[in-house]
Amino acid sequence: MPIRPQPFNMRCPICNWTKYCQPKSDCFSPNDVPMRCKRCGSTDLQFENGRYLRLKALLRSHFDM
Repeated sequence: MPIRPQPFNMRCPICNWTKYCQPKSDCFSPNDVPMRCKRCGSTDLQFENGRYLRLKALLRSHFDM
């Protein structure tokens, strides 16, 4: 039986681009998790897990933090 993973953020340490990811199951598809930054193209993305990720991503994208 698939187990739905917790939501997480993928963040670029170079330009602070953030993508909120909420996979539908434990089997990821290539569209579920970004492999490179959409803003600068970096492949050095960091995984962030915790509370309030959607709000954090929204604030980062809105205020360019």
